[in-house]
Amino acid sequence: MRPRESVDPMYMPGRLRTASRPSSTERCRAEYWSGVGSATLLLHSGWGRSGWNVLSGWHDLPSLLAQRRVAGRDTRHDARRPARDRLLAWRSPRERSLVSADFRIPHSVRRVAEISLDALVTNLGALGGENPAVDVRADAYGHGLEVVAPALLEAGARTFVVSPDVDVDATGSLGRLLASQGARAMTAATMAERGETFIGPELYGLTDRSLRPAMRFATEVLGLKAVQAGEGVSYGFTYRPGSDTTLALVGVGYAHGAVRRASNRVRIRIGRGLHPVAGAISMDQLSVDLEVAPTADPRDAAVRVGDEAVLFGDPAMGEPHVLDWAEATGIPAPAITSRVSSVVARVAMRGGREAARSAEPSVSTAALDLAQLSASAVPSRATPAAAGKARPRAESSRAAAVAAPASRAVARIDLDALRRNVATLAATVAPASTMLVVKSDAYGHDLFSCVHAGLDAGATSLGALEIGAGLALRDGGITVPLFAWMHGTRADFRRAIERDIDLGVSALWQLDAIAAAGSDADRGLARVHLKIDTGLRRSGANREDWPRLVSHALDLERRGLLQVVAAWSHLSDTSPDDDRRSLESFSSAVDEARSLGAEFELLHVGASAAGIDYAEARHSVVRFGIAAYGISPFHDRSAGDLGLAPVMSLETRVLHVADGRALISAGYGDGVQCPRDAQTLVRIGDRLARVVEVDVDTAVVDLSASGTEASPADAARGDTVVLFGGAGAPTAEEWAERCDTVGDELVTGVTARVPRVAHTG
Repeated sequence: MRPRESVDPMYMPGRLRTASRPSSTERCRAEYWSGVGSATLLLHSGWGRSGWNVLSGWHDLPSLLAQRRVAGRDTRHDARRPARDRLLAWRSPRERSLVSADFRIPHSVRRVAEISLDALVTNLGALGGENPAVDVRADAYGHGLEVVAPALLEAGARTFVVSPDVDVDATGSLGRLLASQGARAMTAATMAERGETFIGPELYGLTDRSLRPAMRFATEVLGLKAVQAGEGVSYGFTYRPGSDTTLALVGVGYAHGAVRRASNRVRIRIGRGLHPVAGAISMDQLSVDLEVAPTADPRDAAVRVGDEAVLFGDPAMGEPHVLDWAEATGIPAPAITSRVSSVVARVAMRGGREAARSAEPSVSTAALDLAQLSASAVPSRATPAAAGKARPRAESSRAAAVAAPASRAVARIDLDALRRNVATLAATVAPASTMLVVKSDAYGHDLFSCVHAGLDAGATSLGALEIGAGLALRDGGITVPLFAWMHGTRADFRRAIERDIDLGVSALWQLDAIAAAGSDADRGLARVHLKIDTGLRRSGANREDWPRLVSHALDLERRGLLQVVAAWSHLSDTSPDDDRRSLESFSSAVDEARSLGAEFELLHVGASAAGIDYAEARHSVVRFGIAAYGISPFHDRSAGDLGLAPVMSLETRVLHVADGRALISAGYGDGVQCPRDAQTLVRIGDRLARVVEVDVDTAVVDLSASGTEASPADAARGDTVVLFGGAGAPTAEEWAERCDTVGDELVTGVTARVPRVAHTG
């Protein structure tokens, strides 16, 4: 059977491109492919984000591996030299000064994408013939190239269609694996030029329900919440249950790949049933209505903390299909799986058992020019919580530009803008201190670059979300106060205590686990922040459960097992009236806790929106997240109105121009999201142009209609394209509005394959 020709799915609402329905922009794309000549395939060096190696458009892997020779010696097999030295040996002196530190993060919450190798092989058998060519662009559409490649090779695949970026590492195990099997890697452009066909997203079961979906995306239940009929749930209160019910708090959000557009639209498998997502999906968690009345004793509940929650998987097992998500959101399934974050472990499954696992996810710094590192430490600052316990700040640094392929997308991070934003926000809330929230790799901006810049500008503590990120910061030399508040059943409380990370607590089981870990810790007491739910109805103790949580914490404190240092909460940002009621509820809860004997060093309830708008929400500390990165937390005020500037700008290049349309080198594999119409703009030169289609590696821009411009945009191959964030370009908020989401999802959704290039000046 001849392999079915694969045409890239166009990333437009409710529409998937097929060979029988050609795109209106096909001539532009086809002309680009036919005119490419010797297309380039860009391979990453395997260390950090610098040092790109440009090779020919298609190649056999043995000849590719031969490129890795220095002075006649193959550095890949020199076991006497450390791996890092071997990788740097072939670099220029300038490139050797650009290094990137990888900090392995033991994640506190179980998040996994299980990849069924059986499904892949079955689908390949149904679709392919002898020695088929398979599409593994965008990290095998999020399935993990290193996970799926061995199975596809074993099943007979000999040509791998790759994205023109970092999908194949010639120095690593994957490159050697392909070479040992006589396989080759080719770009889609070269395949088109040669007239060769390949099997695309259908290989992964993403286009047709007759094929088996290969990915099973799962996490764990972090908590249970009793909610009364009619009470609003999550940001904006877009969900209100019709009767008293129990919510399950689930440990994934849109930063992990649970697209926000699925809010209130899909069901998730927990226990034996499918249950609706309740309310807005947030960055790191979502709520599910279990549709059962609350129980007095959690041990009587059918669902418990730690139970598995399956977002999508195998319909034959009663799990949602990824196509259910695609149909509910209008986002094609290949784009959904491609957006499952790289921090989610990929686990190969064969015969229902684990066969292989991807490397532990990591957070990487932007490349730092070692010659520019500051030689002196910045004087320490202490928060009110750390009075008499000042901890020195880490050294300041300036990030250097990272060498990246000129034709690919890059996220430029303006550290000066971040510093100005943090300074502006800190001045607004003074004398309260400023906590810079750096969850999800600093909202996708690069963790360590942003940490140093934020501390330079006046932030005195950091919000890390999970213990693992806090440990990475400590390993990176960060000594200021750290706060982690999302804990799964695998949270390492002992190491958190030993590394002086403050812990948010929402439930009795967390207190008991922290106390047990504290009794085994080598030094120090756990510092806990008790959370009261004041109306967001996610984590935190309900008002009726608050006295019990406080009393139990105080009992453990008297026994010398922990220290109660703070009370805190989070507002729903639904309306001024709702927020003020929540602030009153917080004050009442604090008074009650004090009547029980609590003595709090810190109180914090305000995040970006409340910190800006309500003086009564500032207390001791204000937690600034998205506002610090130059994105407004409001619908009626822009970042500019608030005196804030965007920190990230997403840029790429024009690949080809034909018939009034330009093909640009950024697609949903880079995190470019789906406009609901053709009104989303990008900047090319000094003109604006409209995005009309988005696929895996590219997007098509209509130059003939440029929004508010009176004349068409001019474009030529190689021109810079700014999708959002740069001067004269749309803002992240404007893009987000066209994609039915928020700016937070836009920046956290920029995928790991896009280099972050931090700069100053």
